[in-house]
Amino acid sequence: MFVQHGRPCFHYHFPLERHEIRGAAPLTPGDHTIAWTLTKLDRVSGRGELAVDGVVAGTVDIPRIIRGWMPFGGMNVGCDNGAPVATSYEAPFRFTGTLHRIEVRLLGADPGPDRAAEHRSEMGKQ
Repeated sequence: MFVQHGRPCFHYHFPLERHEIRGAAPLTPGDHTIAWTLTKLDRVSGRGELAVDGVVAGTVDIPRIIRGWMPFGGMNVGCDNGAPVATSYEAPFRFTGTLHRIEVRLLGADPGPDRAAEHRSEMGKQ
């Protein structure tokens, strides 16, 4: 997530696929709450939603989501210390505003299928 030309943006980069949402208008002066929500649609796809002050600024369907953590990139706040995720800016692309709070939550986390139970079930059918 980043702010470019005053507009909130979120860029989702899956290997060889890029999906981006940009707010339609620049942010007005003052404090804002910017939120990104990824809702899983099935095991491999999701829908991303960017909201500003509780109002949806845009959505994007993402046909393939990353199902695990890819630790090579890490997480940066306020700048991009590695290779840029989006092609619309160059690292480090520092945020010059004030961040009062950053919150990352995993909502409705699904631990996924119990592979051992599936295996036992299939073996019981033999």
